[in-house]
Amino acid sequence: MASPTSAAPAPPSSWVTYRRLIGYALPHWKLFLFSSIAMAVYAATDTGFAALMKPMLDDSFVARDPHAIRNIPLLLIGLFLLRGVTGFISSYGMSWVGRQVIQVLRSEMFAHLLRLSNRYFDSHPSAQLLSQLIYNVEQVSQASTNAITILLRDSLTVIFLLAWMFYLSGWLALLFLVVGPVVAVLTRYVTRRYRKISRRIQDSMADVTEIANEAIEGHKVVKAFGAHAYEQRQFDTVNRKNAGLTMKHIATSAAAVPTTPLLAASVL
Repeated sequence: MASPTSAAPAPPSSWVTYRRLIGYALPHWKLFLFSSIAMAVYAATDTGFAALMKPMLDDSFVARDPHAIRNIPLLLIGLFLLRGVTGFISSYGMSWVGRQVIQVLRSEMFAHLLRLSNRYFDSHPSAQLLSQLIYNVEQVSQASTNAITILLRDSLTVIFLLAWMFYLSGWLALLFLVVGPVVAVLTRYVTRRYRKISRRIQDSMADVTEIANEAIEGHKVVKAFGAHAYEQRQFDTVNRKNAGLTMKHIATSAAAVPTTPLLAASVL
């Protein structure tokens, strides 16, 4: 473990991390590409629903056009079916690629652990190493997969909807573009907060694992000295800290979701 006086290395940037993780996903590029195409179709269905709103309201409910009454429900069913199929393909495909990345990362990390020196194991708690192997790898890979999914699907959705808005009204589309920089700043802030909280969650999980591991392995000592209350207090402290950090992560996500639509609505 590094001494307190030594400077800790700066964590890699998000882009560097994503590049390395994408390198692990490249062997599965065909499925990745197929899933990305499915995401593009999924994103296009949002524009399809928006395009159907006007004829559905005007022709079906107001004008009572028999052709619209017959055809628009079929189009809606087709869009829902297409959205469901492409949503399943994109979600399952990206999740499969993510699981393969996790499998390779864990295998490489385990192989690396087997070759480390005794001094390293003496200076690093085994619970911390187990937490990195089991929990950290899972979180990093899942977060990267989710980030790629959100980046592709949401970006394409915005592009398609903006194209449709320019088709309907160029001025209205330009007004929405004003919100773009604000949304970008908000996204950057949320991303940084996610990373900060995620690192703290990983550290707290290592503490939970370490205390639980020590109590389980030293259960005879705990019983001999009657240290049940002490061990329970220690575990409850780190467990509460982990729960609090997780709720901060959830709160950040919950606050970010409605903010973007609110900014868009303010333009209207």
